[in-house]
Amino acid sequence: MLEILRRNVGLKLFALLIAFLIWANVAGRGQQIRNLVIPLDVTPPVDMLVIAFEPQEVRVRLRGFESQMERLVPERLYARIDLGQIDTPGEHRLAVTPQDVFNVPRGVVVEEILTDEVVVKLERRLEKTVRVQAETSGEPAEGFEVAGVTVEPLVVTLRGPESVVASLETVRTRPVDIAGRSEDVVATVKVVPPARARLVEFPQGDEVKVSVRIVERPTEASWEEDVVVPPEVQVDLRPARVAVTVKAPPSRLAEIRDALVVRLPADAVSSRPKNVPVQVDLEALDPELRERVEIVAVEPAKVRVAPRR
Repeated sequence: MLEILRRNVGLKLFALLIAFLIWANVAGRGQQIRNLVIPLDVTPPVDMLVIAFEPQEVRVRLRGFESQMERLVPERLYARIDLGQIDTPGEHRLAVTPQDVFNVPRGVVVEEILTDEVVVKLERRLEKTVRVQAETSGEPAEGFEVAGVTVEPLVVTLRGPESVVASLETVRTRPVDIAGRSEDVVATVKVVPPARARLVEFPQGDEVKVSVRIVERPTEASWEEDVVVPPEVQVDLRPARVAVTVKAPPSRLAEIRDALVVRLPADAVSSRPKNVPVQVDLEALDPELRERVEIVAVEPAKVRVAPRR
C-alpha cells in the first residue's frame, strides 16, 4: 500500500493543487462585497445625556455569498455604541467595531468599518422643579385689563442637560388668546420646555390649566362726602364735608358712592380742639369689589374737631 502511495508523488501533488485552485475559484465566484452607509445609535451612561455626536451614519463593508447577501435588508442595518462604561462628561472619540453592527444576516461578515471614529459629547443629566409662567397674546376689549393670571399646577419637573436645566427658574406655556375679551378666560395649554429638556412625573401630560382674570380698567372719580359723627358725640367740625377721590371700575362707581362713608375715629373727641384725620369706610361693599377700590385722596385729610359748648 505504501509503495502505491509513493508512486508518481509529484503528479499527485500537482493534481491536488489543481483541484484546490478549481475549488477556490468556484467558491470565490459566489461571494460578493458591498459597501453600505448605515445609521448610528449611541446609548449614553445612566446619569448622562448625549448632546451631540458625529457622524450620525457610518460606512461598513460586508462580505458574503450571493445567496446570503440576497437576504440582506440594508434598511434594517444599524450600528450602536454603548457608552455605559464612560463616567465623565465632555467629548469622547470612539471607534465602531464590527460587533457594533446589528441585523446582519447569518453568513454575512462585517469585514471592515470604513468610518475612522465617532465623536460624542456627553453632559450630566439634571432634574429640577420650576414654576410655570403662563403667556397671553392679544389685548382685552377696550376699557378692560388683566387683573391676574393663575396656573394649575403651578410647578413642574424638568429633566435635561445640566447646562440647560440648572439655570432655569420658570418654564413658559403656549400663549392664551385674550384678544378682545371682556370676561375671564380659562384654557388648557401646553407647557413648552426649552430645547433638549422635557417634563417628567407629570400626570397631565404636558398641559396646564391657565385662568386669566379680566376686569374693567379702573378710572378716577371725585365727590364730596359729609363727615359722619356718632349721634352721642357733640362736636363742631371744620370743614364738615371732604372731597374723596377713588379709583375703581366705572360701572361700579354708583354702588361705591352709596356704600362709602367718611367718619371720625373713635378717639377723635377731646376737651380741647384738635385736627383729626378722617377715616374712609368701605365695609358695606362686597369683599371682591372692595379689593378693587383704591382711595386716591381725601381733601382735606384732617378736620378741625372742637367740643360743642
